[in-house]
Amino acid sequence: MANIIDIDLYSSPEDIGSPLRATSLRKPYTSLLYVLFFLTVGMVIYFYFSSHEYQGAVAEAPTPKPLPKKPPLSVIVRKNLVRWSSFIKGVVVFNPEILVSNGEEDFLCYFSSSSIDEAWKIKDSLKSISKAPQIIDTATVNGEFKYVIRGKLKNAPHQNPAQPVQKFMRTTVMNFIDSLAAAKGLAKPERIQIGISNVEGGECFRYMMSSSGSLIQIGRFFSDVIKIDYSISPQALAVEKTDSLYSLKVIWGLYDFQKPADTTKVVSK
Repeated sequence: MANIIDIDLYSSPEDIGSPLRATSLRKPYTSLLYVLFFLTVGMVIYFYFSSHEYQGAVAEAPTPKPLPKKPPLSVIVRKNLVRWSSFIKGVVVFNPEILVSNGEEDFLCYFSSSSIDEAWKIKDSLKSISKAPQIIDTATVNGEFKYVIRGKLKNAPHQNPAQPVQKFMRTTVMNFIDSLAAAKGLAKPERIQIGISNVEGGECFRYMMSSSGSLIQIGRFFSDVIKIDYSISPQALAVEKTDSLYSLKVIWGLYDFQKPADTTKVVSK
Protein backbone atom coordinates (compact mmCIF):
# COMPACT_ATOMS: atom_id res chain seq x y z
CA MET A 1 0.00 0.00 0.00
CA ALA A 2 1.20 3.41 -0.80
CA ASN A 3 2.46 5.58 1.97
CA ILE A 4 -0.14 7.96 3.46
CA ILE A 5 0.88 11.54 3.07
CA ASP A 6 0.58 13.48 6.30
CA ILE A 7 -0.91 16.87 5.58
CA ASP A 8 -1.60 17.69 9.24
CA LEU A 9 -5.39 17.44 8.94
CA TYR A 10 -5.49 15.75 12.29
CA SER A 11 -3.11 16.41 15.05
CA SER A 12 -1.88 13.63 17.15
CA PRO A 13 -1.99 13.68 20.94
CA GLU A 14 1.71 14.00 20.93
CA ASP A 15 1.59 17.21 18.83
CA ILE A 16 1.00 19.77 21.58
CA GLY A 17 2.65 22.70 19.85
CA SER A 18 -0.14 23.42 17.28
CA PRO A 19 -2.93 24.57 19.71
CA LEU A 20 -0.52 26.82 21.50
CA ARG A 21 0.55 28.41 18.25
CA ALA A 22 -3.12 29.03 17.19
CA THR A 23 -3.99 30.55 20.54
CA SER A 24 -1.01 32.84 20.48
CA LEU A 25 -1.97 34.07 17.00
CA ARG A 26 -5.64 34.68 17.89
CA LYS A 27 -4.89 37.00 20.82
CA PRO A 28 -3.56 39.96 18.75
CA TYR A 29 -6.45 39.71 16.30
CA THR A 30 -9.01 39.62 19.12
CA SER A 31 -7.50 42.69 20.76
CA LEU A 32 -7.55 44.53 17.44
CA LEU A 33 -11.23 43.66 16.97
CA TYR A 34 -12.05 45.03 20.43
CA VAL A 35 -10.24 48.28 19.66
CA LEU A 36 -12.06 48.69 16.34
CA PHE A 37 -15.38 47.91 18.04
CA PHE A 38 -14.94 50.56 20.73
CA LEU A 39 -13.74 53.13 18.18
CA THR A 40 -16.80 52.50 16.03
CA VAL A 41 -19.18 52.79 18.99
CA GLY A 42 -17.47 55.99 20.13
CA MET A 43 -17.71 57.58 16.68
CA VAL A 44 -21.40 56.67 16.42
CA ILE A 45 -22.13 58.22 19.83
CA TYR A 46 -20.11 61.34 18.99
CA PHE A 47 -21.84 61.98 15.67
CA TYR A 48 -25.26 61.22 17.18
CA PHE A 49 -24.95 63.83 19.94
CA SER A 50 -23.16 66.31 17.68
CA SER A 51 -26.02 66.25 15.19
CA HIS A 52 -28.58 66.76 17.97
CA GLU A 53 -26.62 69.67 19.43
CA TYR A 54 -26.47 71.29 15.99
CA GLN A 55 -30.19 70.83 15.47
CA GLY A 56 -30.88 72.31 18.89
CA ALA A 57 -28.65 75.29 18.15
CA VAL A 58 -30.48 75.93 14.90
CA ALA A 59 -33.86 75.62 16.58
CA GLU A 60 -32.89 78.00 19.39
CA ALA A 61 -31.40 80.64 17.11
CA PRO A 62 -33.40 83.90 17.38
CA THR A 63 -35.67 84.56 14.46
CA PRO A 64 -35.20 88.07 13.06
CA LYS A 65 -38.26 90.22 13.65
CA PRO A 66 -39.92 91.54 10.50
CA LEU A 67 -39.57 95.26 9.98
CA PRO A 68 -42.73 97.23 10.71
CA LYS A 69 -44.66 98.01 7.57
CA LYS A 70 -44.35 101.67 6.67
CA PRO A 71 -47.72 103.36 6.11
CA PRO A 72 -48.43 104.84 2.67
CA LEU A 73 -47.57 108.46 1.94
CA SER A 74 -51.21 109.54 2.11
CA VAL A 75 -51.53 108.31 5.71
CA ILE A 76 -48.21 109.89 6.78
CA VAL A 77 -49.23 113.27 5.36
CA ARG A 78 -52.66 113.09 6.93
CA LYS A 79 -51.29 112.24 10.38
CA ASN A 80 -48.85 115.15 10.17
CA LEU A 81 -51.67 117.59 9.35
CA VAL A 82 -53.84 116.28 12.20
CA ARG A 83 -51.16 116.59 14.84
CA TRP A 84 -50.30 120.12 13.71
CA SER A 85 -53.95 121.06 13.81
CA SER A 86 -54.30 119.73 17.36
CA PHE A 87 -51.13 121.46 18.58
CA ILE A 88 -51.84 124.93 17.18
CA LYS A 89 -55.43 124.81 18.37
CA GLY A 90 -54.09 124.14 21.87
CA VAL A 91 -51.03 126.40 21.99
CA VAL A 92 -52.80 129.64 20.98
CA VAL A 93 -54.63 129.55 24.32
CA PHE A 94 -51.32 130.44 26.04
CA ASN A 95 -50.75 133.55 23.85
CA PRO A 96 -47.25 132.91 22.48
CA GLU A 97 -45.62 135.95 20.90
CA ILE A 98 -43.73 133.83 18.38
CA LEU A 99 -44.23 130.27 17.18
CA VAL A 100 -41.87 128.69 14.65
CA SER A 101 -41.47 125.15 13.40
CA ASN A 102 -39.78 123.09 10.73
CA GLY A 103 -43.13 121.49 9.92
CA GLU A 104 -42.08 118.04 11.07
CA GLU A 105 -42.26 117.71 14.84
CA ASP A 106 -40.00 120.32 16.49
CA PHE A 107 -41.25 123.74 17.55
CA LEU A 108 -40.11 126.83 19.45
CA CYS A 109 -42.47 129.16 21.33
CA TYR A 110 -41.53 132.61 22.64
CA PHE A 111 -43.58 133.82 25.63
CA SER A 112 -43.83 136.80 27.97
CA SER A 113 -44.93 136.29 31.57
CA SER A 114 -45.09 138.28 34.75
CA SER A 115 -42.99 135.80 36.70
CA ILE A 116 -40.95 132.64 36.39
CA ASP A 117 -43.67 130.73 38.26
CA GLU A 118 -46.14 131.52 35.49
CA ALA A 119 -43.57 130.34 32.93
CA TRP A 120 -43.27 126.97 34.65
CA LYS A 121 -47.06 126.61 34.75
CA ILE A 122 -47.28 127.21 30.99
CA LYS A 123 -44.48 124.73 30.35
CA ASP A 124 -46.27 122.08 32.39
CA SER A 125 -49.56 122.85 30.63
CA LEU A 126 -47.91 122.31 27.23
CA LYS A 127 -47.31 118.67 28.19
CA SER A 128 -50.93 117.96 27.34
CA ILE A 129 -50.42 118.92 23.68
CA SER A 130 -46.70 118.24 23.11
CA LYS A 131 -43.82 115.98 24.13
CA ALA A 132 -41.00 116.99 26.48
CA PRO A 133 -41.45 120.80 26.52
CA GLN A 134 -38.39 122.54 27.99
CA ILE A 135 -37.48 126.14 28.81
CA ILE A 136 -34.22 126.69 26.93
CA ASP A 137 -33.69 130.46 27.25
CA THR A 138 -34.80 133.26 29.58
CA ALA A 139 -34.40 137.03 29.83
CA THR A 140 -35.96 140.00 31.63
CA VAL A 141 -36.93 142.87 29.30
CA ASN A 142 -38.63 146.02 30.63
CA GLY A 143 -39.79 144.18 33.73
CA GLU A 144 -41.27 141.25 31.77
CA PHE A 145 -39.98 137.73 32.00
CA LYS A 146 -39.24 136.42 28.47
CA TYR A 147 -38.57 132.76 27.78
CA VAL A 148 -38.41 130.22 24.97
CA ILE A 149 -39.93 126.75 25.16
CA ARG A 150 -38.82 123.96 22.87
CA GLY A 151 -40.77 120.75 22.33
CA LYS A 152 -42.00 118.10 19.93
CA LEU A 153 -45.43 117.33 18.59
CA LYS A 154 -47.32 114.32 19.85
CA ASN A 155 -48.04 111.49 17.46
CA ALA A 156 -51.46 111.48 15.86
CA PRO A 157 -53.73 108.43 15.95
CA HIS A 158 -54.30 106.38 12.83
CA GLN A 159 -55.88 108.34 9.99
CA ASN A 160 -57.65 107.33 6.82
CA PRO A 161 -55.74 108.24 3.66
CA ALA A 162 -56.62 111.51 1.94
CA GLN A 163 -56.90 112.14 -1.79
CA PRO A 164 -53.75 112.94 -3.81
CA VAL A 165 -53.38 116.48 -5.11
CA GLN A 166 -52.83 115.91 -8.79
CA LYS A 167 -51.34 118.60 -10.98
CA PHE A 168 -54.68 119.82 -12.35
CA MET A 169 -56.05 120.07 -8.75
CA ARG A 170 -53.32 122.24 -7.20
CA THR A 171 -55.02 125.58 -7.82
CA THR A 172 -58.34 124.21 -6.60
CA VAL A 173 -56.84 122.96 -3.34
CA MET A 174 -54.99 126.25 -2.76
CA ASN A 175 -58.30 128.06 -3.27
CA PHE A 176 -59.88 125.75 -0.69
CA ILE A 177 -57.21 126.76 1.84
CA ASP A 178 -57.58 130.47 1.05
CA SER A 179 -61.37 130.30 1.34
CA LEU A 180 -61.14 128.58 4.71
CA ALA A 181 -58.71 131.23 5.99
CA ALA A 182 -61.06 134.01 4.90
CA ALA A 183 -64.03 132.22 6.46
CA LYS A 184 -62.21 132.18 9.81
CA GLY A 185 -61.53 135.92 9.68
CA LEU A 186 -57.93 135.91 8.47
CA ALA A 187 -56.72 138.44 5.92
CA LYS A 188 -56.79 137.40 2.28
CA PRO A 189 -53.81 135.08 1.85
CA GLU A 190 -50.95 135.76 -0.55
CA ARG A 191 -49.12 132.94 -2.32
CA ILE A 192 -45.55 132.38 -3.44
CA GLN A 193 -44.78 129.18 -5.34
CA ILE A 194 -41.60 127.41 -4.23
CA GLY A 195 -41.31 124.32 -6.40
CA ILE A 196 -41.76 120.57 -6.74
CA SER A 197 -39.62 117.86 -5.18
CA ASN A 198 -39.70 114.08 -5.24
CA VAL A 199 -40.49 112.32 -1.99
CA GLU A 200 -40.72 108.67 -1.10
CA GLY A 201 -43.95 107.44 -2.61
CA GLY A 202 -44.73 110.46 -4.79
CA GLU A 203 -43.97 114.17 -5.23
CA CYS A 204 -44.64 117.34 -3.27
CA PHE A 205 -45.62 120.77 -4.59
CA ARG A 206 -44.69 123.55 -2.14
CA TYR A 207 -45.90 127.11 -1.83
CA MET A 208 -45.93 129.74 0.94
CA MET A 209 -49.16 131.25 2.21
CA SER A 210 -49.00 134.62 4.03
CA SER A 211 -51.88 136.06 6.06
CA SER A 212 -52.64 137.74 9.39
CA GLY A 213 -55.24 137.77 12.14
CA SER A 214 -55.74 137.05 15.81
CA LEU A 215 -54.50 133.93 17.58
CA ILE A 216 -58.09 132.76 17.97
CA GLN A 217 -58.66 133.08 14.21
CA ILE A 218 -55.42 131.23 13.46
CA GLY A 219 -56.44 128.48 15.87
CA ARG A 220 -59.85 128.12 14.23
CA PHE A 221 -58.28 128.00 10.79
CA PHE A 222 -55.98 125.12 11.74
CA SER A 223 -58.79 123.41 13.59
CA ASP A 224 -60.88 123.19 10.40
CA VAL A 225 -58.15 122.74 7.79
CA ILE A 226 -58.27 118.98 8.40
CA LYS A 227 -61.73 119.01 6.82
CA ILE A 228 -60.06 119.44 3.41
CA ASP A 229 -59.91 115.86 2.17
CA TYR A 230 -56.65 116.21 0.24
CA SER A 231 -53.07 115.31 1.09
CA ILE A 232 -51.76 118.63 2.42
CA SER A 233 -49.40 119.28 5.31
CA PRO A 234 -47.30 122.18 6.72
CA GLN A 235 -43.64 122.11 5.69
CA ALA A 236 -42.70 125.10 7.86
CA LEU A 237 -44.65 127.54 9.97
CA ALA A 238 -44.15 130.94 11.62
CA VAL A 239 -46.60 132.93 13.74
CA GLU A 240 -45.38 136.29 15.08
CA LYS A 241 -47.06 139.07 17.01
CA THR A 242 -47.17 142.43 15.20
CA ASP A 243 -48.92 145.19 17.16
CA SER A 244 -52.44 143.86 17.85
CA LEU A 245 -52.44 141.12 15.20
CA TYR A 246 -50.32 138.12 14.35
CA SER A 247 -48.67 137.42 11.02
CA LEU A 248 -49.04 133.89 9.71
CA LYS A 249 -46.68 132.26 7.22
CA VAL A 250 -47.10 128.62 6.26
CA ILE A 251 -45.23 126.63 3.66
CA TRP A 252 -47.77 124.11 2.50
CA GLY A 253 -46.93 120.81 0.86
CA LEU A 254 -49.45 119.39 -1.64
CA TYR A 255 -48.72 115.72 -2.24
CA ASP A 256 -49.39 113.71 -5.37
CA PHE A 257 -49.03 109.93 -5.49
CA GLN A 258 -50.40 106.86 -7.18
CA LYS A 259 -53.58 105.72 -5.49
CA PRO A 260 -53.49 102.05 -4.40
CA ALA A 261 -55.67 99.64 -6.34
CA ASP A 262 -59.12 99.05 -4.91
CA THR A 263 -59.22 95.39 -3.92
CA THR A 264 -62.83 95.53 -2.71
CA LYS A 265 -64.35 95.67 -6.17
CA VAL A 266 -65.62 92.41 -7.64
CA VAL A 267 -65.47 92.09 -11.40
CA SER A 268 -68.67 90.52 -12.75
CA LYS A 269 -68.40 88.05 -15.58
